Amino acid sequence: MAKDIFWVTVTFGILIAMLTLAFWPADKSSVVVVKYDCRVLIGGWHPDVPQSVQDECRNLRSKK
Repeated sequence: MAKDIFWVTVTFGILIAMLTLAFWPADKSSVVVVKYDCRVLIGGWHPDVPQSVQDECRNLRSKK
C-alpha cells in the first residue's frame, strides 16, 4: 500500500512539473534575426521575402 501511494505521488509530481514547464512563459526579450540570401532573389520577387528585403537586395545588385 505504501508503494502505491509513493508511485501515485511521484506520478502526480512529474505531471505537475511537465505542465508547469510546458506553459512557462517564454523569454520575451529574445530577438530573432532572419538572414536572407539575395542570390535566391535573382528574379526580383519571392513570396516569403518581405518587400523591404527585396528592395535592399535590388539596391545591392544595382551597386555592383
